[in-house]
Amino acid sequence: MENKAVEICNLGVEEYNNGNIQKAIELFDEAEKLNPKCLEAILNKSSLFLKEKKYDRALEEAEKALNINVRSYKALCAKAEALLATKDYKKAEKYADLALKHSLREVRPMMIKANVSNAIGKKSEAEKYYNLILKKEANNIEAIRNLRSLILSENRYSEAEKHARKAIEISNDKDDKIALIYILDNINKNDAFEYCKEQEKELIDSQYFCLLYAKLSEDLNKIEKAVELYKKIDSDESKIKVEILSNSENIENLIKLIDKYQNNNDIYKYAFKKAIELKDTEKITKITDKLIESDIIKIDKNISISFGAMLLTNRFFECAKKILENEELKNIESSLFLQTIVYIQENNPIEGEKRIREALKLNPQNTAYIEYLILFLYENKKYEEFIEQTKNIFKILDGENISEEHKITIAQNMILVKKFSEALEVLNSITTENENVKKMKEQCLEKTGK
Repeated sequence: MENKAVEICNLGVEEYNNGNIQKAIELFDEAEKLNPKCLEAILNKSSLFLKEKKYDRALEEAEKALNINVRSYKALCAKAEALLATKDYKKAEKYADLALKHSLREVRPMMIKANVSNAIGKKSEAEKYYNLILKKEANNIEAIRNLRSLILSENRYSEAEKHARKAIEISNDKDDKIALIYILDNINKNDAFEYCKEQEKELIDSQYFCLLYAKLSEDLNKIEKAVELYKKIDSDESKIKVEILSNSENIENLIKLIDKYQNNNDIYKYAFKKAIELKDTEKITKITDKLIESDIIKIDKNISISFGAMLLTNRFFECAKKILENEELKNIESSLFLQTIVYIQENNPIEGEKRIREALKLNPQNTAYIEYLILFLYENKKYEEFIEQTKNIFKILDGENISEEHKITIAQNMILVKKFSEALEVLNSITTENENVKKMKEQCLEKTGK
């Protein structure tokens, strides 16, 4: 009977793999009738219901399996997975720990423990278990993908890139390639764009790929390519983008489009950009007036901050000051940042530094704030902290293992403030030496006399 039940179970698995879900359930039920203590049949049902997102039934089958063998790590895993799916994290963690206790060497309990830890925000614990899995199974695609996502959520882009490339090496999957593009976009836009070009033929049917590729093209000022890609994306936002980008070189057309798309940030961005390129003060003033009077400013004062940082025009700073004077910006952090921008325009780096430090106390990990602080530190000739904050921003972005691209920026800033010995030390830690690195090394050696 037992052997027959197992045989029927295997048939059920085949049916499920062939997409015959109801037939698979019937076979698992038949196996259980032949042997009511057939864990394999019960656990297969639990797994099937989990995959079909019937979480209550998955949990019911897992509990049935535990009633047969309370120490079965497979049954404990099934219950932990079902509880995780229903977002009952406290109980899921309890059963994941029990599964680990009863089987320390198996990968599945480690995976569930890692997934539960990740879901409840215990990132370092989750990372530890994903790495343990990869020590046992170097090509475990689920662990690689989950670890990539975890590291990416912490903005550790260089590490995430390694795992993304490993996933592609194993799977050659389209989604893994798209994940790599997103990561590269945050490391080096030119590299991301080149990778998109390489993968275009294979990935062009993906709307998300087209969106990433279009935004990269736009960021790199490859407007024709951006327009071509936005045309492939079926959304109202993309249609607006096409019209705006198609007129991005014509200031008169852009100003006409402002009335048509006055609640779209992009139209102001391109109109201002073109007016600034042409040094057309009259147009900048006109666009500024339209923006100040638009619903965008009325609805979201933070937009004024982002445009204020870009424009640095007197008319706009009058608007910014009014927002502050009228206390319309109730968020203290945003208020401090807006004051910082005002002080940039007024060429007052001492007061600007004070305000941005206050904003950083409220949000120490905000890299935009640190960038402004670095600007003020240089203006105020605080070179030691200028270097320390440059390192700090990259530690936030990369973790302790700072990327080679960011090391080059640190060395450039050190050279800027004549710290040649320190710059040489950083440059010597770079393994991939290009012409730029060679030139900087030569400059440092010349200045230090080494």
